[in-house]
Amino acid sequence: MEKFESYMVLFVDEMVGPAVEWKRAGAGSGNFDISVPGAGGFTLGYQLNGRLMVGLGQHEWQVWTHELGHNLGFWDLYRQPSYDSHFDPTFDYLQTWSIMCSHGRANDVDAWHKNMATWIPPAFLGEVPPPAAGATETHAFTLLPLEFPVTDYPGFGTQNAPAAHVVRIKLSDSHWIQVENHQPAAVHSLALPDDAKGWSPPDASGHPGGILVTDTVDPFKPALYRAAVTVLNPDGVRGSAGQHRSPGARDAHGRCA
Repeated sequence: MEKFESYMVLFVDEMVGPAVEWKRAGAGSGNFDISVPGAGGFTLGYQLNGRLMVGLGQHEWQVWTHELGHNLGFWDLYRQPSYDSHFDPTFDYLQTWSIMCSHGRANDVDAWHKNMATWIPPAFLGEVPPPAAGATETHAFTLLPLEFPVTDYPGFGTQNAPAAHVVRIKLSDSHWIQVENHQPAAVHSLALPDDAKGWSPPDASGHPGGILVTDTVDPFKPALYRAAVTVLNPDGVRGSAGQHRSPGARDAHGRCA
């Protein structure tokens, strides 16, 4: 199995429940010993030198998309028990703007992760350095939808407003404001929040998707008291931002996945 980079283990018996009450699936990596018990049994030592997904076979595909994200090195972006309680659980987390926070609406991954995975061509990273002390600068970009490859937009952008997949406004070496454009695609990101009220799906007056502004930090500098990516869009209607508007969108522990 050394040729494989990722493994999925599905428990298909419907009577098999998760080991942790609130956790339906998980991902990890490392080496394991595989033991076959009984007479003539044996142990294969130091196996599975790859990334592993494990959970119940009854899960919807969106769960496995989220877990596959972990195998690609993506982080959970939902609220954790150790995070600062002053961060609003409704508006300050990405919710359905990113499948790495809430996967139920089958939306795309966020710009922070796409850039981490080098999926955004360097020429389409709109970098804005800090201005000189006391100075004011103006920058313009043509922001392409993150759900689509940049090759879908040939000729977009101008000399004064170049095309970009994400705009990164540098505050320090480990802190950025990021601006990204999310729009519905053919089969995914069909229930994006709107960028004014934050509802997912939007109400009759809204449109799914739009501009998402985030506060993004290096998760290792220092240890996090919040998610690596939090939302700076204006707060909308409490209890609905970036979430399903149907009951049970979140579990009792406040986790999205």
